[in-house]
Amino acid sequence: AGLEYQDHWRVEEHPGSTWAMDQGGWAEGLNVFYIHSNVIKSTNRGYLGSTSLSLAPGESKTYAFKFFKVADEQAVKDKLYSEGHMDVTVVPGMIVPTNLKAKFDLHTSKSITSVTAQ
Repeated sequence: AGLEYQDHWRVEEHPGSTWAMDQGGWAEGLNVFYIHSNVIKSTNRGYLGSTSLSLAPGESKTYAFKFFKVADEQAVKDKLYSEGHMDVTVVPGMIVPTNLKAKFDLHTSKSITSVTAQ
């Protein structure tokens, strides 16, 4: 399974929740990770593709994750590569304004046939 979105619960979006917080404009609330993040569109904060899942009564869905202990950021990159995933480095950063050029490195064992900006 993969994660589509990560969020901090804010008071204005989860009123009455003891897990939602906002301290001086900096969100310190519950750190929530979403497997299906289509609901995030209602907050106007999602920026990646999103999915949803509806289950009928009696249906179920099982997800699995693999966790690894690594020593540092380079070990994370190496583990992503060895597990068949892609390690991405972007300069100046992962979100680039449309009027700015960027450089990126895709570290993967898979063939890259094209790259398209979104």
